[in-house]
Order: sequence, then structure tokens, then C-alpha cells
Amino acid sequence: MDNRKIQVFLATIRLGSFNKAAEELHMTQSAVTQSMNHFEDELGFRVLNRTHNGIKLTPAGERILPYIEDADRALARIAIEAREIAGGNSLPIRIGAYNSIATSWIPAAVMGFKEKNPQVEFMVKVGTHNLLKDLVDNQADLIMCDSDLVSGLDPKKYAWYPMMEDEYFAVVPKGLFPEDTDEVSQERLMEETFIVAPFDTIHNHLEVKPKKVMSVASDDDASIASIVSHGMGVTMEPALCIKNLPENTRVMTVRPREIRILGIMIPRNAPVIVKEFAAFIREMNDQGRFSGQSGK
Repeated sequence: MDNRKIQVFLATIRLGSFNKAAEELHMTQSAVTQSMNHFEDELGFRVLNRTHNGIKLTPAGERILPYIEDADRALARIAIEAREIAGGNSLPIRIGAYNSIATSWIPAAVMGFKEKNPQVEFMVKVGTHNLLKDLVDNQADLIMCDSDLVSGLDPKKYAWYPMMEDEYFAVVPKGLFPEDTDEVSQERLMEETFIVAPFDTIHNHLEVKPKKVMSVASDDDASIASIVSHGMGVTMEPALCIKNLPENTRVMTVRPREIRILGIMIPRNAPVIVKEFAAFIREMNDQGRFSGQSGK
């Protein structure tokens, strides 16, 4: 049984269709069907039910699936180790991430993973622009973002792993609101000019829409905070983004409370080393090892 048949089998089960598996694997449907017929011949029993509602596992297929998945991971790991032993260079893991996540998560995650896997290299692209496109176009192996950004992706092709809540706070010029309170309502905040970056997902959270919006062609949080400090408007920033604010600004709690869900997304057919890195990040998160991890 070769690795290609295993890949075809797993893709067919995940997508529930020979057609979709063929498209993902860049094969013809007849080649996928033939591969699965040979796969079953080698096993000596049927693992797939061909139905009008798609491809389903037989009871025997359900029983053998965990072992096939183990074999897939083992073969991929053998290929990685073989390249290293032979002196070849493995491709780097390409990460895309928001600015705030890049500074809070990536250094610890990369350093920790390289302690156990020193041969693995990384490429990091920071920013919001094209983050999703890079993942879909196979220009990124893994992205770190919020759930709103990836909500439209096919869950059969991409795996989303939520990790933490990040609460939004108001960043306002000093003197705009009474100093004896640290809270402001969304309704009152939205009476001011609201400053946002073009790709900011805060719009998806607001219960009250701003009366006037100033769009800033930058995803640099410091640039937006600087504009706020000059009295040109207000903004809302997640807790991870609120660092080293200009002196003429203050942070206020917003009511009702708004949060974003941060996590990581990878293609389900990602290389094993990428899946291992994603699992490592989730383990670090469960242990509370990322800076700024407070639930805010």
C-alpha cells in the first residue's frame, strides 16, 4: 500500500466525493476511483460505500480509519527525516498573522518548536492585507487571525482551532469623556468619528454602527492610535493591540462588551510538520504560555 493511495482515501472520506478529492489532489476522477478500487483490493474488503448522498465509510472502513491516519502521519514524518538525513533542506513553514498575534504568540511558538525540531525553518508575514488570500492560494501554510476573517472558508478543506478571547476596548483622546468613569457605551462612542483600517473586522461586532467613519489605509495599530491622540476621532482595539499608546489617549471599557475569537487555521491537507506546529501552538495556549493571554 503506497502513500498516494492513503492520501486519496483520506481526501475522499474528508470531502465525501471522488470528484472533490480529484480536484483537491489534481487528479482525474477515474484515477481516484481506480486508486480506491486498488486500495480495497489490497485490503481485501470494502471500506467505502458509494451512495447518492456521497461517499461514506463502511463499518470496516470506520474500524481501519484510525490506523490509516496513523500510517499517513508516520509516512510523512519518515519523508521529513529522510530529507534531513540526506542533507536536503525542507521547505519552511509559512505563517501569516495579525500584527498583535505576531508579537504576542509567534516568538514563543517558533522558539519552542525549534527546540524540538531544530531543522525546521519559518517564514512570517505580518499584517491583515491578503492574509486569507495567501492561505487559499497556498502562499501560507498556517494563519493566526480571528474567526470573522475565516468564517467563509469550507470547513471540509480548512481546520479552525479557536484559542482565546480578546476583548475590544475604546481608545479615545484624553478630555473627550469625563475622567471619573472608565466605561463608555457603544451608542455614545459611535457619535464620534470612528477610525478603522480597511480590513478591520470590528464592524462585524458592533451593535451600534458609527455615524461617521474615517478609513486609514494602514493595519498598523500605532498609526491609528496616533490619529486618535490628535483628537481626530476614536477607535476600538483588542486588548492584544493596546500597547505603548500615545500620551494624549486613554483606554475605556466598552459596553456592551465585544470580543473577537483568536485562533489558527490550516488546510486539512497541510504537511504533517505544519499540523505538528499547529498542535504545538494549541498545547502552548492550553498551558497559558502566550504573552497577553488573560481572556481580554
